[in-house]
Amino acid sequence: MGARTERPPADQGLSSLGLVMTLTGSVMAPLVGATLLAQIKISADRAEAMSRYGGGDDGQTFWLSLILIASVVRSLVHRMAGMRLWRDAASEPPALAGIDAYVAAAAAHSALWIAFLKVKNHAPVGALLGTAVLLMAWPLAVFAVTRLRRFRAVGARPPAPEDNGFEGLAVLMTIFGFVGLLASLVLVVLATSARQAISTASYALLLASGAALLVRSIVHVSVGARAIRGAAVNSGSDFLRYGNVGIAIGAVVGVVLTVWLGVDSSFDPFVMAIGVGVTIALVAWPAIVRRFVTWRHLADASATSPRRRSPDAGITALGWLLLAGAAATLSTYVASTLWEGSLAPRTSRMVMQLAGMPFDHQPAWWVLPLGLVELWAALELLAVSPRRRLVASAWAAATTIVTAVATAPDLRLLLDAPVEARATGYAAFLIALSPALVTLLLVNRQPVSPDGLPVGKPRV
Repeated sequence: MGARTERPPADQGLSSLGLVMTLTGSVMAPLVGATLLAQIKISADRAEAMSRYGGGDDGQTFWLSLILIASVVRSLVHRMAGMRLWRDAASEPPALAGIDAYVAAAAAHSALWIAFLKVKNHAPVGALLGTAVLLMAWPLAVFAVTRLRRFRAVGARPPAPEDNGFEGLAVLMTIFGFVGLLASLVLVVLATSARQAISTASYALLLASGAALLVRSIVHVSVGARAIRGAAVNSGSDFLRYGNVGIAIGAVVGVVLTVWLGVDSSFDPFVMAIGVGVTIALVAWPAIVRRFVTWRHLADASATSPRRRSPDAGITALGWLLLAGAAATLSTYVASTLWEGSLAPRTSRMVMQLAGMPFDHQPAWWVLPLGLVELWAALELLAVSPRRRLVASAWAAATTIVTAVATAPDLRLLLDAPVEARATGYAAFLIALSPALVTLLLVNRQPVSPDGLPVGKPRV
């Protein structure tokens, strides 16, 4: 019986995709908005300085304002498209219609960026194509995959998965919690190492914020790790507890940091907008978790059958994350190649930051084959195919080896660096490796039988 009994959940993993899209849209809307506000301020100050010397406004502030609006709208449509995949409301259009709206919003946003680069930067065709590839990779990837026959077969209202989508949530909780734990540790180390360079009040504030976020991350990881071992279907109360704790800590830390930034900048509204954006981003995931679990519990009131383990053990959630990673890797590689010599590095960096991508002006050659294999692994995981373990493990092992070899010289240099540089460097290395390491662990877990129990586990 074994692995052959494993299959996608009843909703084909759409609830996990919905959680990923809801989180991304909820975080990107405030952070991209704050980043663009800073760009608008810089542009406005430059225009004012030019006017003092007889120059005129070059119109860049107007363009960036339009892009700001389009970026926030795109992120909000992204968020709503994700929520529609797991929130079954009779008054709303079909679930997959939200993805159509998101693709349209992304296309409009991308067209505005391309127009800006053409009109204000006189960018060549290669640069425009690279920008289009970068900004449209994820929307088109989601659109293409969800138009496969098995996704269209779920109908306008995807059924609730066998476990309510809690195993996919547990997978996401564990991965996001691990990344948050590393980031919180770095913040604590940075605050401690800066004790002599900043005021006592600032030191206490940064240290307390880092410690609070560290506690939240520990709760985050522990809840996800317990649920991922097979108890996710009965972990609703643990998820809700994390949601309450996460919202409270995130809100307090965000508000304190916003006030601190405001005092430090004489309450500059542009600077405080960054604090507000960080606050919203900090509370986004725990708020999504609480809302998701609450919604599922309400839906269970009318359910006629008890919930049980998902037949995919939550592996499709990992598939969606790998699809996002592959889209980011491949689009960044193509965009950087097309941009080479076409756009100024500053402009390239700004476009990629506002798209949520790390800037790499000239990626290594091995990025392309690893990205293609990651895409293959993502599709195998989403289909819960018999090849998924082999393909995903091969990608994860190759990524781990290549990343370790490529970063080994930098890691050796960090041995003699200050403690804050070591903490940041090693944390970044572990975060870069986390998708591959998590993939190796999850895809080689014990298979799940049709009744939701691990294969070989005795029935009582």
